[in-house]
Amino acid sequence: MTLLTAQLAFASLYTNLNHGFSINFPYGWEESDNPDVAVLYTNVDGSASINVIVEETQLSLATYVSESKTQLEGLDYYELLSENSRTIGELNGYELVYAWTYFYDQENYVDLQDKQVYFVEKGKAFIITCGCNYSDYESYLPAFENSLESFSLMTSETLGQLNLTLIIAAVAIVTVVVLLITLVLLRRRRPAQRQFDGQVSETSFPPQPPPPSTK
Repeated sequence: MTLLTAQLAFASLYTNLNHGFSINFPYGWEESDNPDVAVLYTNVDGSASINVIVEETQLSLATYVSESKTQLEGLDYYELLSENSRTIGELNGYELVYAWTYFYDQENYVDLQDKQVYFVEKGKAFIITCGCNYSDYESYLPAFENSLESFSLMTSETLGQLNLTLIIAAVAIVTVVVLLITLVLLRRRRPAQRQFDGQVSETSFPPQPPPPSTK
């Protein structure tokens, strides 16, 4: 088993109950805070990332993708490399692969390549973006594809089951905590007991003082 195969086999499952989706991220990648996305995971050095954006929309998939392509054309040195319909599980979506350049300033920049997959379901648009340095794209592509293929939307039944599981787990935790607190309180209230069972020899304790003199 190669390192890449092992990493794919032990991918990290991420579940978002708020937006009702789940996805596997590559093993060893870490979640990063970003208010502009539903979730963002990056590799150790931050040179590759996968994020999911969720937006409410009344647009069809075709219209949403068309407007997204118009926005992407505003990127520096943007080049659309490929576009195709994309089906994952029972979800019908659309895929864009493009290259562009990000400028840190006038002299420093990095060439990037991204793969974006779009789904529009029940008034929400889900956009999964996988990206990295242009020269590393082929190396990360298996990890990107593994995450993309794992993406799924939760049904109302699934969400209900998850919520029930969380409630049961919370009740179990509370019950255990209450039992532990009760045991601690009982232990504190229990009267002190002799250290030894059965009869204790007289030499086990300090000798009694002599009786007072009658003289």
